[in-house]
Amino acid sequence: METTIFDISTLENLACWGLLLQGGLPLLVYPFVLFANLMLLAGHKSTYKPPLFNRIMYQGFIWGSSIYPAIYIPLYKTSTQSQSNQSLIYAALPLAYLALLAVCFRYMNAPLKP
Repeated sequence: METTIFDISTLENLACWGLLLQGGLPLLVYPFVLFANLMLLAGHKSTYKPPLFNRIMYQGFIWGSSIYPAIYIPLYKTSTQSQSNQSLIYAALPLAYLALLAVCFRYMNAPLKP
């Protein structure tokens, strides 16, 4: 009987840690993002009202990027404590959340007023 260096559980564990690392990288710049978001929330007053969709995307990006640690930390703990195959799903959820924030960022700018 041959033994292999990597079995399925080891590969899942490595994939889980890789996903958690990628999801945790935005936390390195989080203090700067939070400071910028607070300034945007405090000083955003305009006479021009963009379309509702753009306002929702704007607020979704600002608030979504502000609460990212509250999303990442519980998913990190759940993923590392889980012994089932769902740990990969929990590890990938922060990346899915970041993809949703990227969509909000893409569509948050209102079109120019004619």
